[in-house]
Amino acid sequence: MHGRLYGRICCWVVVGSAVVGLLGAWAYGQQGVWEPMAPEDGSEMPPQDNPYLIPEPTTEVRSWEPTEAQPMSGAEFSAVPPGRLIAADKAAAPAPSAEDRLKKLEEELQKLKDKEAAAQKKAAGAPSIKVNGRLFIDWAMFGQGAASRANYGDIEDGVHFRAARIGVSGDAFHVIDYKIEMGFEDTDRGDGGKLIQSTSFKDVYISVNELPLLGHVRFGHFKEPFGLERLTSARFISFMERSLPTNAFTPDRKIGIMAFDNYLDQRGTWAIGAFTSELENDSEPPIWQDDDGGVAMTARLTFLPWYDEASDGRGLLHTGLGYTYRNIADGNVRFRSRNESSLGPYIVDSGQISLVPEVQMLDIEGALVYGPLSVQAEYFNVWVPRSGVGTAYLNGAYVYVSYFLTGEHRPYDRHRGVFDRVRPFTNFFRVRASDGVQTGWGAWEVAYRYSWIDLVDLGAGVNGGIADDHSLGLNWYLNPYTRVMFNYVLAKSTDRYGIDPLTDMSTFQIRAQIDF
Repeated sequence: MHGRLYGRICCWVVVGSAVVGLLGAWAYGQQGVWEPMAPEDGSEMPPQDNPYLIPEPTTEVRSWEPTEAQPMSGAEFSAVPPGRLIAADKAAAPAPSAEDRLKKLEEELQKLKDKEAAAQKKAAGAPSIKVNGRLFIDWAMFGQGAASRANYGDIEDGVHFRAARIGVSGDAFHVIDYKIEMGFEDTDRGDGGKLIQSTSFKDVYISVNELPLLGHVRFGHFKEPFGLERLTSARFISFMERSLPTNAFTPDRKIGIMAFDNYLDQRGTWAIGAFTSELENDSEPPIWQDDDGGVAMTARLTFLPWYDEASDGRGLLHTGLGYTYRNIADGNVRFRSRNESSLGPYIVDSGQISLVPEVQMLDIEGALVYGPLSVQAEYFNVWVPRSGVGTAYLNGAYVYVSYFLTGEHRPYDRHRGVFDRVRPFTNFFRVRASDGVQTGWGAWEVAYRYSWIDLVDLGAGVNGGIADDHSLGLNWYLNPYTRVMFNYVLAKSTDRYGIDPLTDMSTFQIRAQIDF
């Protein structure tokens, strides 16, 4: 906006100067040769300071040098031929054109850029700083029947900040990068009460790159390499919330160390790391102290059997496999998930499962992109052995399809094996032009997802419920960094603690988001 305003001001200045010059030239032609006038008070002044003298075009190069011995009065000035008062060619030099001025301005800007580049080169790898952040504002409205009210109470409509984050990132000395990101959004304290705001760690890590064999090593607080939907940033997923099994089973950010890289000319990725093992995500600044273990090993491998290089990924097939082994220090684990709404209730909840020395989880990933059409699916299997009781087998899956009405596609990040930022063919805008109102509509995407989760294994004493969700989504990408989302979710749950009948809950929710 400021650039356009500055351009318009420069344009009007140039046009105004040209108009004044033309009017002056016309007036001069109408009056002929103008006779210079002497100052009314007859004061003496050198001709180069006399504002009443107008030079006449001449082929001679002449000059006048005043001396103290020969002062000249104003009347004598008027008698001096104009040609003796200037050093000029046949005609005065024309005023520079707009193109010349623009070229000069570009040259000056380039000099400034060169100076800045030289200063950066002099710094020679000093840490860079880039500010990043995101803001998600969610509004949700719930529809409940009698069974839903009996099981979950009256779920109130509401609005809140789903994400409010600020951070910095950068690199240093060509092989180091870092990120420090903090969240200030509403978080759940796990007590079943209302959401409250608190400060929390998000991505806080240091990475060492270009290492032999390992490629990259990262240590700090970040996401474990498990789950395509979990690893794809919330800025880029097709629905407002992740699916039922993703929320229940996949670990989020943990303290750990991880090695990762890609292979076969970026046809695949691998990652393996060691992390703290707790499954319930803690919103407070993370800390780990335990003499009884509590460590997890998590690994992920992806491969692209098909990737259309010519179209930069408008056609691809993604496959992936994830595995995590988690030693449980206190012997207690819990799996639960909301109805794919951050303001909704937990519709499946295993409660605290005790006597658990370890947990193993397997994740199978698949995704297809064919122009504006994309399909994505994951299946999770979880083994929860209980000392003296037996092993509980829990599982879940989701599948969704999305389509861009405006022709875009879901971009894929080959370095990390996840989906990336959508870039509309035309950003949203509306301006008045000479031929009418011009409008850009951004990008529009429709999506449908079915997700399912089973937290029931009565033989092992686990009865957390069975649920499935049907989600419809409409996404409007105003530009690559701004999006408005509309979701409708129909959630059905049964057998929660063995006493609940089939329960339906409808949710309509909207999100406005921006990131940078």
